[in-house]
Amino acid sequence: MPLFFPGKTECKICQKPIGHGDRHYGFSPFISNDLDPLVIFNDTLVHQECGNNHLLVQKALERYKFMMSIPNKCCIAGEPITTPDDLIALGFLTEDDNHPLFPFNCAMFLGKNFKTWDKNKWLIKQLEEYDASGLWGGDVLKRLIQQLTKVIDS
Repeated sequence: MPLFFPGKTECKICQKPIGHGDRHYGFSPFISNDLDPLVIFNDTLVHQECGNNHLLVQKALERYKFMMSIPNKCCIAGEPITTPDDLIALGFLTEDDNHPLFPFNCAMFLGKNFKTWDKNKWLIKQLEEYDASGLWGGDVLKRLIQQLTKVIDS
């Protein structure tokens, strides 16, 4: 969650301070793509009234709820993920349900399972193509690709 200092933390939409008794929405970091229209809600607070009047708040709330509902299980073997040491989390990749990465939105892997998974190189290739497509902003995919490649090469 973003830090909240009543009377000092500004609403991302109206830029006015959010007071102690003000109703507001709070979003943890949940947007990795800098080109995502919902990035305005990433790791921030907004007055509830400002949010309710914003065209994208409902979409942001739905995505946030979806992402928080994903169980901490490896999508390959179904094993619970109990330690972050071996965790690989893809985050939200695309809204396009026709994109090959759509089924991997918010997928979590245990590194030991990803290393031996028969689709690991295919997934890395898809991520590389997506990163080069111009539909992704920022370096998150590059770092994720490096992490996945390192797991395979270890």
